[in-house]
Amino acid sequence: MKHGKLLALALGLSVVFACGKHEDFLYVLPAKEPTNSLAVKVKEIHSSGGIDILWVIDNSGSMDPHQQNVIRNTGLFMQDFLKNRVSWKMGLISTDVSEQPYIGFDKPFDLTDPDPAASFGQAVARLGTNGDATERTFEPVLKAFRDYPGFLRRNTALAVLIVTDAPEQSSIDAATFLPQFRALVGDSRPVFVYSVLAATDIAPPGGCYTQESEFPYAGSPYEAFAQNAKIGRAFSICDPNFGTNMGKIGTELVQQVYRPEIRLARRPRASTIKVLFHDAPLPAGPKDQGGLWYYDQDRNSVVFYDLGFAQGETESVTVDFEPDDGLPDTAPGPVSEG
Repeated sequence: MKHGKLLALALGLSVVFACGKHEDFLYVLPAKEPTNSLAVKVKEIHSSGGIDILWVIDNSGSMDPHQQNVIRNTGLFMQDFLKNRVSWKMGLISTDVSEQPYIGFDKPFDLTDPDPAASFGQAVARLGTNGDATERTFEPVLKAFRDYPGFLRRNTALAVLIVTDAPEQSSIDAATFLPQFRALVGDSRPVFVYSVLAATDIAPPGGCYTQESEFPYAGSPYEAFAQNAKIGRAFSICDPNFGTNMGKIGTELVQQVYRPEIRLARRPRASTIKVLFHDAPLPAGPKDQGGLWYYDQDRNSVVFYDLGFAQGETESVTVDFEPDDGLPDTAPGPVSEG
């Protein structure tokens, strides 16, 4: 009797579960989400890094040739920002503390401008040479940030570019200026300071003629400002390679903030991410170990150190990954601080 009941139960289970499967086993297979594949053209990969740039240009009577140099070479300064699609924003003020900003404060002047070099050149032309003969840098900078607290974006680097043929003549010294400046911009914000000056100790052979009082860069308030920045450099306003220097400044700033990335719509299992170029995998990991990219967990994005591996903007990069299933990802994955 007992054996008969067991036989009946076994026959019943075979009817229920034998739908095309082997009759000896019950298969329970979890549904597996398909691998995601995302193809992106190189020209569509934008940089997540950004920078806010404040120009301080002297508008006293002796500055016309130097302002014209800025106008002529603005394109060289901006070329790497435009080429690499960096998120930039600029503003222009003069060394006359009584004046309002000339561009970038009442409304943003940024990468959305259709012809930024022309727009900035026109702003420099409006600045002119009728400003106060007492040329100040520190006071106008503080005034601009106090009057327009929305100019600076959160978590964005700041560059200050100073162009003048005169010594700094604010009513406050560097020791007073620097803590006030940091209080306005924040202690953690990276700051870059570039001064283009008529200082005697950085002049090219033959000197640098100016109608202003002679002054050295070493030991000056300009140098004190630069020494408290992440990067601080000085160039001569009389350098025959003025345009080349402008291009160098722009290139260096881009190198500091450039982070081309591909944002992912879904969160992946980090260990499954593969980045393919011409159907071959690109190495992941730290740059000093040969890596070309890494995965940023906070931004959920694949970040490249640069895009030098691609010779043409029409080429594509493919990112393949398995979606995060909520289970522990025991493999290390291509995660790096960059």
